[in-house]
Formats: sequence, structure tokens, C-alpha cells
Amino acid sequence: MSRPRLIKISPYTWSIKWSRHEVLKHHPNGDACGACDMESMSIAVDPGKHEDYARATLLHEILHACIRSSDPTLDDEHEETVVAAITGPLLSMLRDNPDVLDYLMDDA
Repeated sequence: MSRPRLIKISPYTWSIKWSRHEVLKHHPNGDACGACDMESMSIAVDPGKHEDYARATLLHEILHACIRSSDPTLDDEHEETVVAAITGPLLSMLRDNPDVLDYLMDDA
């Protein structure tokens, strides 16, 4: 499966950049594997990580984008705590329950 390049979040289309260089633009000390930039509406993910880790990082950054799209005033520290706490359980739930995902995706 190919890595996605675009994602729609609320009314916005965000770009997904699979680039360590793009991650480092936002985290120059190298302590992150992903980044979310509201101004450019872009998400960056380090492509050099194991695919499972890259998927979790992408979801983590998508959650940041969701929060920033709905409440751009939330402080960064609180936002990171919430996003970090929910990323793993949410990804697990989605993987372990495809029938629930199918139900959620059905718009009928």
C-alpha cells in the first residue's frame, strides 16, 4: 500500500510529507518523528522508521491537526499530552475492530 500524500481534515486539505528534513524544520533538535504545521496545513513524517511506527506517527500528527482545526488556542503541552495518550489505543482499536471502522465509515 502506498503512503498517503493528502488528507482532508474538517474543510481543509492537508499535505503529508514523508521527509525527515521536513520534520527537522519543526523539531531541529531531532527529538521527533513527525510534525504538524497549521500555517502550511502540512504533516511531516520521518520515512526512515518502521512502517508500523510511521503509521502511528501519522495518526499522532493527524490528531494534532484535528485538534488545531477545532481549537487552535489549546496550549501545546496539554495538546501533546492528550494526543500522546490517545494515539496508541485509537490505532489499536481501529486495527482490532474493522467492523466498527466499517460502521463508522458508512454514511447511509
